[in-house]
Amino acid sequence: MGIFTDGFNKNIKDKSPEWMNDFFKKPIKEKKVVKINNLYDVSNKPKTCSICGKILKNNEINICTNCLKLKNK
Repeated sequence: MGIFTDGFNKNIKDKSPEWMNDFFKKPIKEKKVVKINNLYDVSNKPKTCSICGKILKNNEINICTNCLKLKNK
């Protein structure tokens, strides 16, 4: 069994870059979880048609043009 585990790599060290030496010695710090509560601003809800619920265009007030056409017939 020693042949497979101690094979050719027994006394060989990995030649990693020097900057990595300190990386493995320092303990890993846990990062604080940041919760984002106000990801979406829901205070600016779009204005909707009072009849069908469709989102109104800038030039429409309270009722969309399709509902106005049907109402005026």
